[in-house]
Amino acid sequence: MKKYEPMKKDLSADIDVRRLSDEVLSFALKATPEQNVEIATLYDIPTLRSFTVKGRIIPGDIVTIRGTLDVDMDRVCVVTNEVFSDPIKAPFVLLFSESPETADPKIVDVDLEGEPIETIRHHRIFLKDVLVEQFGLNLNPFPKKTSEPFVYKDSDETPTENPFSVLKKLTNTKKTV
Repeated sequence: MKKYEPMKKDLSADIDVRRLSDEVLSFALKATPEQNVEIATLYDIPTLRSFTVKGRIIPGDIVTIRGTLDVDMDRVCVVTNEVFSDPIKAPFVLLFSESPETADPKIVDVDLEGEPIETIRHHRIFLKDVLVEQFGLNLNPFPKKTSEPFVYKDSDETPTENPFSVLKKLTNTKKTV
């Protein structure tokens, strides 16, 4: 029997779980330039040079996908507003089942007991959505170019007058009739 090749080599890859054998299947995916632009637009990233994913598909009652996201991109510093390189290399584990309500993650790995199990719909796992979601979960929400702490400085270095001091001045003035 010919070995099942379930995927394309870009993020539009999908897995037909009915055709998986009992063997672990390795994969490597690389986003197309159009997919890079789509992801960069979604997450407001100035430049996304590459988005690659390598991993393994472990078949069973719970299909487990273990892999690593490797993303080369630029971000905008929240402190200086400068563009800087901010690569991501992040491992992930995804669990899928056709009946997640009865699936037990303990049979996969003790460390995954709290992990959500996604539902397999129409016997297919569509990787693009879950991989882009994993990418979003690994993004730093406040990217900084340096490790220097942010120190707020008021544009006017002179101390502002206390609003109650104005009232005090009003009560101290004598009324003339």
